[in-house]
Amino acid sequence: MSSNRPNILFIMTDQQRFDTIAALGNPNIYTPNLDRLVRRGLTFSRAYSTCPVCVAARYTIRTGCEPPTTRVFSNARPRPVAGQPAEMERRCGPYLGRTMSSLGYRTFGIGKFHTAPPDEDLGYETCLRSEETYDRTTRQHDSYASWLAREHPEYNFLEHLMGERTEMYYVPQRSPLPPELGVERWAADRAVEQIAGGNFDRPYFGFISFVGPHPPLAPPIPFNRMYDPDRMVDPVAGDIKTDHMDEEIPFMRYAIWADAINPALARIIKARYYGEISYIDSCIGKILDAVESNQNSENTVICFFSDHGDLLGDHHGWQKQNFFEGSCRIPFLLSWPAQLPMGEKREELVSLADLFGIATEAAGHCELREGADLLGILRGDFPPRPFLVGMAELPGSEFFKVVVVKDEWKYIFMANGGREQLFNLRADPDELCNRAAEADDVRAELNALATARCEILGAREALEGDRLRSFPYQERPRKRIYQFDKSKGVASFPENPADAVSNFFVPAIASTPDVFRRGNDPPGSNDKSDDLGIGLKPGDPHYRAYVGPPDRYDLVAAMTFNLLTTLGLRQHHSLLDLGCGSLRIGRLLIPYLNKEKYVGIEPNEWLVREGVRNEVGETLLQIKRPRFFFTDSPAMLNEMKDRFDFAVAQSIFSHCGLDLITQWISFIAHTLTPSGALIATFFPSETDNTKTGWVYPGCVSYKPDTLRKVATQAELRFEILDWRHPRQTWALFAAPKFDTAWFQNKPLTWNTMLESVVSKE
Repeated sequence: MSSNRPNILFIMTDQQRFDTIAALGNPNIYTPNLDRLVRRGLTFSRAYSTCPVCVAARYTIRTGCEPPTTRVFSNARPRPVAGQPAEMERRCGPYLGRTMSSLGYRTFGIGKFHTAPPDEDLGYETCLRSEETYDRTTRQHDSYASWLAREHPEYNFLEHLMGERTEMYYVPQRSPLPPELGVERWAADRAVEQIAGGNFDRPYFGFISFVGPHPPLAPPIPFNRMYDPDRMVDPVAGDIKTDHMDEEIPFMRYAIWADAINPALARIIKARYYGEISYIDSCIGKILDAVESNQNSENTVICFFSDHGDLLGDHHGWQKQNFFEGSCRIPFLLSWPAQLPMGEKREELVSLADLFGIATEAAGHCELREGADLLGILRGDFPPRPFLVGMAELPGSEFFKVVVVKDEWKYIFMANGGREQLFNLRADPDELCNRAAEADDVRAELNALATARCEILGAREALEGDRLRSFPYQERPRKRIYQFDKSKGVASFPENPADAVSNFFVPAIASTPDVFRRGNDPPGSNDKSDDLGIGLKPGDPHYRAYVGPPDRYDLVAAMTFNLLTTLGLRQHHSLLDLGCGSLRIGRLLIPYLNKEKYVGIEPNEWLVREGVRNEVGETLLQIKRPRFFFTDSPAMLNEMKDRFDFAVAQSIFSHCGLDLITQWISFIAHTLTPSGALIATFFPSETDNTKTGWVYPGCVSYKPDTLRKVATQAELRFEILDWRHPRQTWALFAAPKFDTAWFQNKPLTWNTMLESVVSKE
């Protein structure tokens, strides 16, 4: 295989129309960096998304296969038919990221991948996700959301990081974040890190998937005010009977709250849509600068494209999932200065499935799968594809539709009512005149091509005998789409408006819940701040009782705080509070430590909420900016850049199986500074507990030698501390440079510590 293989970079936007690049004829938009790509290579003016919706398009890209094989015809999960393997990669072959890795490329994928399941392995060596919506688990694992929460926790109260959805989906907005913190800039910055800081012994294959300009349309300052709505061109609209022959269009228009949009608002929306594109363009510029700073920039393949478009008001509709040009036609720019012409426009029909062949052929091992050999076509080795077929919605369902593009003609068949549309794109580029009745010979020819395409496995259900299956026309009941941030516990508008205020909570939270030991919501905690839970037993559903005996809540806090400060904790140190609970210790540590020096980990978000409300107060959070990670997984520590001077696990190891203790100590050891230390309590005994995982509210015990061995494996020193605890024993897990000499053969007291400090001075 050639040692001069190119770097390969795919850059994708979401829901960007074909007509939104200045250099390609749109004088109303500013896209200097996309214009650079136009000049750098080839523009394919007839590129299409054969199933114009997010999930389906992405599976076509990552597999090189069309929807009958992927069996993704919408944003729903794949549904293989009899005779097809159940697993996607068995049906289609290894994903693009995995394939390029196997070809010796250093691979990275960054951005929106829209997989099912959400954490699906895509085969990239480095995979950093930034999805649009969250639930209680996905926000924690989202690379962008975690980065923002970790680095800028002041924004973590936001319920949607990219703008409001539901009734605000197509309402012009402004991003709540500055441009340097937006998801598009984050993706560009991560891409630059990969391009500039990688292993140059191997070429790279990178896939950058921007979230925008998919709604909500919320560009950051100053991109929100780049475009005067009165200078925007009105949407293209024809006879509504023709425009709405596809029942999906009026159905979706109502579902996404766009039924009340008038022409004036449509122009405002377009202005914000253009603002989003200009913002992304500025981010693409940073990526291009990184590419061009390398000596072999001319031997770098760059392909820019979108997953699909957006009607954006055309044909009295919004969104995608239909076969009007605004929805299914996409920008497609391909450049490779070392091999391809520059600044040329091409008219070959292109599908997103062709991307697989572009990447693998450039890498020296062409694998087309169901796409065309576009590079071979450009060399003249193969003829262009004569026509292109696309499908949307499940074959055999009443909402299935198929499109054929051939020469200047586009034919659309809709199973719902057996409706047909035929447009001459050369004479009627706006698709206003349905010529299905008057050009019957063309209609019949393209219908036959559509029928033949449906004869393959995965699409046969669309046929009834030798014809495309049709159903009596029906309109679906109109319903709204509600998209709230479930990671914040919001699923709908409240029945009682006051509940929205009373349930709102704004701590500087660093992540959202993953695994909860006793459920997602407060188990009956009392709202009265003067209710201290006295008389309740440990584990009862009260914020003080749940973490231990309520009558010792203050005693345990004072004991732990005094031990930490005696061992050397000072205000400038960073501290990790493992199992921070209702901030029993945190209520003393947060005001003591400097800003952003306290980090708490806790699987039960309700405990922290109650601790903030009853013990700390939100004002102190705004001043001190502590961070909280809601998880019981030690792996969270891998995502932190922090290095801690101290860590504390009070009454945590007394409820852990040895498997968890080993994991926690191993991960904590890697986050400690060379002079850092963990202090933890445990129940000593002559035998070891054999349970695994979390054990609560029950308790477990261990031999001190067992914990000593765990510490040694983590390269930490283990000591039993002579510091009284009401029930348990304190242990020290110290990094190599942590100073314990001052209390060897002396009592561990404040006075001993002070004598040591004075003697050193």
